[in-house]
Amino acid sequence: AEDELVAALRRHGLVGRTLVSSFHPEVLQACREAEPALRLEISYPDDRRGIGRRLPEPAIRGGLLALRASLPARIGRLAATSGAGAAMLHHLVLSRATVARCRRLGLAVFAWTVNDSEALRRVVELGRRARGRGRRARAPGPRRAGPGGQRQGPGPGRPRHPDARPARAAPAR
Repeated sequence: AEDELVAALRRHGLVGRTLVSSFHPEVLQACREAEPALRLEISYPDDRRGIGRRLPEPAIRGGLLALRASLPARIGRLAATSGAGAAMLHHLVLSRATVARCRRLGLAVFAWTVNDSEALRRVVELGRRARGRGRRARAPGPRRAGPGGQRQGPGPGRPRHPDARPARAAPAR
C-alpha cells in the first residue's frame, strides 16, 4: 500500500507537497524507504482497541489527559522510531512541555480533532496549527450573520477572497 501511495504522489508531482501521517511507525518507515524526500508525521494516540466507541466521553477525556503527562518523555522515541519530522497529536494530549520538547527535537507540531472554540483557543495558546475534521481549523473570531444565520461577507478581520472585487467607496455627498 505504501508503494502505491508513493507511486501516486510521484505520478501527480505531489511528493514535495505532501505530509504523510500515520499512527504506525512501520508505515512511515516503509514510506521513507520508498521515497526519502517525503515528509512524515507520527500521529498519537492510536485507539487500537476502539475504546473511544465503547466508553463515555468523560472517560475518554480522562484517559487522554493521563497520556498527556507521559508524552514529553515519549515523543522523541516515537518520532525517532518512525523517522517522522512532525507530530500530529490529539489536542487533549498537548501540553507546554510536549510542545517545548518537540521544538527542541526540531519536530513540527499539529493538533487534531479541534472542533470547538474552547479547544481551539487552548491549541492556539500552545502555539501550533490546529486541525478540525478533515480541514484546517481557523482561529475563532467575530462572525456577522444575516437572515437565517447566513454569514455575510468576510467579516471583521477576515481577508477577502483573492478573486473578490475590491470594495467601492460610497459616493461623496
